[in-house]
Amino acid sequence: MERERQQEQLENVYCKCGKIVAQKKRYKLYIKCRHCKRYLILSTGGSPWQVIGSNDP
Repeated sequence: MERERQQEQLENVYCKCGKIVAQKKRYKLYIKCRHCKRYLILSTGGSPWQVIGSNDP
């Protein structure tokens, strides 16, 4: 139940193709492993998120 409450507060981050690639909340980015369902949590240390670029073919 705690995990569900945590996910409700997260904002989805989408690729240009429309698929969800991660979720973000404040200064943390949550990436979920497709295989084991564990989360990798990355922090910006208080800096706001910004998209720098992408690998467009």
